Amino acid sequence: MSVWEQVVALSHVVCGGLIVAFIYDLIRIKRRIFKTKKTTLSIEDIVYWIFAAIVMFISIYGGNNGQIRLFGITGFFAGILAYFLFISRLIANIIEKILRKVLAVFKKVYKVIRRPLAFIFRFVSSRTAKLASKAGSGAVRGVKARIKKVRKMKKIEDEHLTESQAACELDTLP
Repeated sequence: MSVWEQVVALSHVVCGGLIVAFIYDLIRIKRRIFKTKKTTLSIEDIVYWIFAAIVMFISIYGGNNGQIRLFGITGFFAGILAYFLFISRLIANIIEKILRKVLAVFKKVYKVIRRPLAFIFRFVSSRTAKLASKAGSGAVRGVKARIKKVRKMKKIEDEHLTESQAACELDTLP
């Protein structure tokens, strides 16, 4: 490898280290802003380390044509170290402030629309519940009335058949 190719390879792995460190900063910011359960923390950590391994592999493979060299691994960790020493605080503070302001706006909007939405929800749900109960009881009453009519008609038919059968039997007697 020429010197220029080695510089390009080193820049690949250093950029990979910077990316991994930046993603870790995003996870740290998320954990500062939102409460996270222990199981979620574990899952986040596992996903992060899988991501970090993939980025490390891609940066070393892309930079060194698949050859694993000590300067590639050293460059990767140098990228991580450089990120945390020089720019992590600045970027983390800026991103955290932006996210907190965005969340504050969402909270204010939520506070403004919460009561009207709750009122509308209660109004609609009570109306639909009343309509459903009326429709349901009316439907049940209607079905019961139909069943009663069918039974009555069946009873009349049965009585009529028994009378006609009796008449037929009388006719057939000697």
